[in-house]
Amino acid sequence: QLAVQVDASNVRRVNAIDEHWASPPLDLPPYLPPDADEAAPLEPEALEASVRALEQLLRAPMHVFWSRLLHDRSLSDFLDGVLRFSPRGFGRSAPRADEADGSPGEGQLRACLLRVLLRLGSPE
Repeated sequence: QLAVQVDASNVRRVNAIDEHWASPPLDLPPYLPPDADEAAPLEPEALEASVRALEQLLRAPMHVFWSRLLHDRSLSDFLDGVLRFSPRGFGRSAPRADEADGSPGEGQLRACLLRVLLRLGSPE
């Protein structure tokens, strides 16, 4: 348990993995499948905001990282949407993260997502 100051006069103990550490939420936009006439599932502003939020998550200490994964609904919905609806280039060589189809932000997003998934699988 960690001690956390709640207000000027009260201090309370909070578990290492707790809803407290997921506040405020990352507020990631939903990642939905692109329409036939759309090139990307996210607008450029939403793409940049998503990359910033994921980079913030990756810089967080392990207990904050796991608290966000368990308690931040926008993060779990975003990761689920990416894993389900992200375009896949079957039958062609995969582009590097910095050479992604579309904007450079899409490559940054894929690189951040890969790092999040790697951190999920790491013991520390």
